[in-house]
Amino acid sequence: MQVAETTSDKNILAQALDVLGSAQIAQLNLVGAGETTNREVAVAEQAADPTAPYYAYLNRSDVYLKLAEQCDYNTSFDS
Repeated sequence: MQVAETTSDKNILAQALDVLGSAQIAQLNLVGAGETTNREVAVAEQAADPTAPYYAYLNRSDVYLKLAEQCDYNTSFDS
């Protein structure tokens, strides 16, 4: 990440954030993944690659899905 941040090429930075976000999602580090994917979306909008925003929003949706999967809708509380 540190090397990718030094370049002015937004495509490279978007790809680096994509890989980092995917790794954080796989590790269920959803707070970190949320921050990374939010940053990826912002960078992807400036990238020349037309698929960069697609993958950024795909990662963001994966974070939301993993968060939703952790919800428990059981409303009966047994003692």
